[in-house]
Amino acid sequence: MSDPLISQTLGQYEIVSKLGKGGMATVYRARQVTMRRDVAIKVMSADLATDPEFVARFEREAHVIARLEHPRILPVHDFGHDGELFYLVMRLIEGESLYYRLKRGPLPLKTAARFVGQIGEALDYAHAEGVIHRDLKPNNILIDQWDNLYLVDFGLAKMMASMQNLTQSGTVLGTPAYMAPEQWRGEPVDARTDVYALGIILYEMVAGRTPFESDTPFTLMYKHINDAPPPLRETLPDLPVEVEVVILKALAKNADDRYQSAGAMARAFSEVVRVAGTLPQRVRKPDEQPASAEAGAEAAGAGPQTPLLVAQPEAAQEAEPAIEPEMPAAAKTTADAEPPPPAPPDEIVPLPAQIVPPPPPLPLPPVAGGRKAKAKRDPYGEPFDAGDPSSGMARRRSLAERRGASSALRQAMEAVDQSLEKVVEKAAEAAPPLPGVAGASASSSVTPDAPALRAVQRALPAGEPLIGVIDVRGTTRWRMWKQLAAGGLALNIIGGVLNAGLLSVLGWLAWIFLAVQLFRTWRGEIGQYYLGFGETRVIVLPRDTDANPLYAQAAVVPWHGIERLRLTNRYVLLDVLLDDGEALSVAALLVATGAGGLGDQASWLPGSPVAGLIAARGFEARNL
Repeated sequence: MSDPLISQTLGQYEIVSKLGKGGMATVYRARQVTMRRDVAIKVMSADLATDPEFVARFEREAHVIARLEHPRILPVHDFGHDGELFYLVMRLIEGESLYYRLKRGPLPLKTAARFVGQIGEALDYAHAEGVIHRDLKPNNILIDQWDNLYLVDFGLAKMMASMQNLTQSGTVLGTPAYMAPEQWRGEPVDARTDVYALGIILYEMVAGRTPFESDTPFTLMYKHINDAPPPLRETLPDLPVEVEVVILKALAKNADDRYQSAGAMARAFSEVVRVAGTLPQRVRKPDEQPASAEAGAEAAGAGPQTPLLVAQPEAAQEAEPAIEPEMPAAAKTTADAEPPPPAPPDEIVPLPAQIVPPPPPLPLPPVAGGRKAKAKRDPYGEPFDAGDPSSGMARRRSLAERRGASSALRQAMEAVDQSLEKVVEKAAEAAPPLPGVAGASASSSVTPDAPALRAVQRALPAGEPLIGVIDVRGTTRWRMWKQLAAGGLALNIIGGVLNAGLLSVLGWLAWIFLAVQLFRTWRGEIGQYYLGFGETRVIVLPRDTDANPLYAQAAVVPWHGIERLRLTNRYVLLDVLLDDGEALSVAALLVATGAGGLGDQASWLPGSPVAGLIAARGFEARNL
């Protein structure tokens, strides 16, 4: 409350609390009075307002950033100034940054592929709009409750480059651990510079560390410019060689030798992961354990999540213009244990203030001497001439328009999907508990020889340990149910607008079908499942109306095939990818008194090995 802006108003935004502070801005949670919603407002340092060049650059760059409309780029709602305070208003993300996700250890390859795909999609869009990030790092990638990624801080590095006092000081802009060789040399940057940073992030996702580490910036600069990345397979012998090949290509010293777009890199990585398999779970070393029990719980995701705009470790403030979140004391214990990255020295050559964006889709400079470049094709199969400025502009404009239309459609579909899930989650929290199985004991413990455990154990390979089982009631076609709900609503609306009775009838039929399925599930006529959790596999075992396991319909999935897993004291959401490429989407409520000797699940599930295993694997265990 010592911050003078707390409880003050900037324009239509009432400052509620401070979320974090960096070298050039402070981020607050604010209430937008007119829209009645919470937002994140980034207030630039008051010292910057005295620099006329920064003020002019702020307004130009804010227009550019606000124009970036993509589901994977954090949207800018507004910008302006109140007196000498300049600010950007962005969506408030309730979640964490990729930095804190990676502090819990490396990611399964399929999760890494999914994350890189989302980042690559956002970068390709930004590059097509002529915007280079320049400071891509895990702290600038936010993750919401549904594991959607958002890129933040586009244009801030460019704004810093425009400031005369910084460019004269010789400070290299960017985060040293993620900077491409051309950035260290002070050369012009383009989309392939972001590809290099994404390659470093991917290396960190797989190995749990960045490829180049050093106590001095000079040594770090030398490694990025001259040294080959340490081979991943030396420490991860089970890693498919094709995975390492993709990562090393992204980290090529020469930009011409890298992937020429972030999307191409993401697609190549996803393909080799799909074909070559995945990486076993890495075991933490003793010296990597959390400093305390509370810190361990926070690192495992069991503690409360802090609303973030940008999550930045405290030690990195001097090295880069980033935002440091105010963390709980327990979480800071672990973060402070790591040595701070050193600040770049004054002798390093600064980046040029004026950088020409590359022409998509291949961000290469025009051929010298005025010769026309070889004709290539854009992602829609239309040829364009990279040496013909008028042709290139027309193609880029057409491509941007098409991408904008497809992005808007994807964003709308994603918004509908998330809204439906939010409604269902609220209903699941508010609904009375499902009745227990008739005759089942409400014991608060589960015996090792419980029939449910024995039934699920049969679905596992011989000798593989089973950690625990829960009894749920729901559907394995959750994705289809959501599509039916959205489709029924759309048909009702369109039928009413067009006065088309047939469309309205079809919409009501979809709703009636869903209502019947929900009623039958509630009564236990369909949708009875045991969910089993082993050390290496997750089991979805259907049961008939007499609670007999249906082994022929069981799904046994390795942990690396889990795309989403959220377990609460009321419901579970589970998305898995089967070996044949088919997706299985489970949404179910916990039964109050589980069948097969599982007893009072609400009492024994919190703090159980099942909840601990889910958190340790990096998935969500809420209200447990």
